[in-house]
Amino acid sequence: ATALLAPCPFVRSWYVDHGAPAARTTVVPLGIDEPPSTQGTSFPRAAGQPLRVLYVGGLAWQKGLHVLLEAAKGVTGPLEVQIAGDLDPESEYGAQLLDLADERVNFLGRLDRAAVWSAMREAHVIVVPSLWYETYSLLTHEAFAVGRPVFASNLGALADAVNDDVDGLLLPPGDVAAWRDALQRAVNEPDLLLRLGAATRDPATIEQVAGLTLELYGELEAYARA
Repeated sequence: ATALLAPCPFVRSWYVDHGAPAARTTVVPLGIDEPPSTQGTSFPRAAGQPLRVLYVGGLAWQKGLHVLLEAAKGVTGPLEVQIAGDLDPESEYGAQLLDLADERVNFLGRLDRAAVWSAMREAHVIVVPSLWYETYSLLTHEAFAVGRPVFASNLGALADAVNDDVDGLLLPPGDVAAWRDALQRAVNEPDLLLRLGAATRDPATIEQVAGLTLELYGELEAYARA
């Protein structure tokens, strides 16, 4: 191949470390659909309103949902945890999640795209507690698109996407105490999420990424002709 594409610096480094030619490996991010223009009404959090924490994605061990739920159980003060994704209560992991969840946890099930955007706008913080490498985490960039901060594991592509204590918090993967402390801080310090949310950046759209890709094709074509 004349060029190899990686969605973020972490993945590019992994490719190069495993033999990909560095000079021909380029970072081109993944684009997202632009969110609907409808504005949410719950951000910033009003006085006395529960902190609304949202997770969207697969409900599998490597996604770290058990870490989030264990951490949430230790948080004092008003808190709601929303979990969007397919829950199989008959599976061992699904049963574990249900056992860990207290009355402040709500399993939303599978959401369509419109419902995902709505849930993100109604949330105060989006969480990505992964225990294994993400290659990009579309959810993180979608959260930024609606101005929501992200609490994420300090791991792989998540560490590329989130600027710690700027537009979110990076936390040790699997560290229940660290996640509990971060959630407690968000409950206790209403201005924290407002500050972090104000620093989020608009992610690349599908149209912008298409343009970048076409530019790369143009450069390669010019190089081939030379």
